[in-house]
Amino acid sequence: MSNAIDALKPVFFLAAHAGAKPSRKGRVAARPFWETLEPRCLLSAIPLPVISSTVFNVVTGYGAVGDGTTDNTTAIQNAINAATANSGGGIVEIPNSGTGVFMSGKLTLKSNVDLQIDTGVTLRNTSPSSTLITTSGTLQNIEISGGGTLDGNATSTSSNNLVSLQHITNLEVTNVTIENASHEHLVPEKDTNVTINNITIQDPLDTCRTRTESTFPAATPSSRIATSPTATTTSSPSRSPLTAVTLRSRIA
Repeated sequence: MSNAIDALKPVFFLAAHAGAKPSRKGRVAARPFWETLEPRCLLSAIPLPVISSTVFNVVTGYGAVGDGTTDNTTAIQNAINAATANSGGGIVEIPNSGTGVFMSGKLTLKSNVDLQIDTGVTLRNTSPSSTLITTSGTLQNIEISGGGTLDGNATSTSSNNLVSLQHITNLEVTNVTIENASHEHLVPEKDTNVTINNITIQDPLDTCRTRTESTFPAATPSSRIATSPTATTTSSPSRSPLTAVTLRSRIA
């Protein structure tokens, strides 16, 4: 291996998945894939989050309203707190209700929680220049899923990332759209066992500069990262296309 490649951290691998993804409810905790490094191949497994299938519906259980106006920060955070306190955690579901637009300020994800934003639902930032989803402390088993959209609602730039996920063991972000960030859209950092799959990152606003292309390589230093062109991005025609990848990562 050349000195230049030796100096690179993280090290990148092209990978092909060895099987279809199990269903989220009752799935197995690991997914095999092939890693290729110089002349050798090895079959490896990256654990997925293991989370209880108990559902914490933010509308029926915690009073959230998807009308595009009501501030649902407290309701959604209360559902997250209840899920993490449940044995094995649970799914915090933001269902398609009303207009399907749920306004919220900063939310702090916790261990053993799947934030499920259902298809047709938008979780929209009430403070466009601020972070919408973050974490605190050392955590495990966190997922963001569901087919919906995380909308930063930004029309200008800031130094705050829209989704910032740190110090997590077993993290998955899958089947969501992340858009209109005032800085970087998705930043997993100092995490172990990361799966990012089938996400769409889009930023149609010319006034909103983003650096999504630098997010993933900087996300997990000293990690193994597998990339595949299944995620998509869009941007204004007057700007350079954004970059996103399907990513599997494990601390080396």
